[in-house]
Amino acid sequence: MIKTANGQVMATVLVDGLVAGTWTVATTKRISEITVTPLGRWRTGIRAAARAEVERIGEFLIGDSDRDLTIRIGQ
Repeated sequence: MIKTANGQVMATVLVDGLVAGTWTVATTKRISEITVTPLGRWRTGIRAAARAEVERIGEFLIGDSDRDLTIRIGQ
């Protein structure tokens, strides 16, 4: 998924190999917050799978820092 205005590739959440949503991250010294925007309406089970994927992304982003991870999934 590419933003046509500037050519940047959007961060995506994959579930079963399909793009289920996009995500953004905001980081401070204490917290990393990932916000997920679903693409369309998610069928049953997608929310749990997407949360698991985002948790893995968050673990990668915070690494061994002392920051807490917050995940927000819109709907």
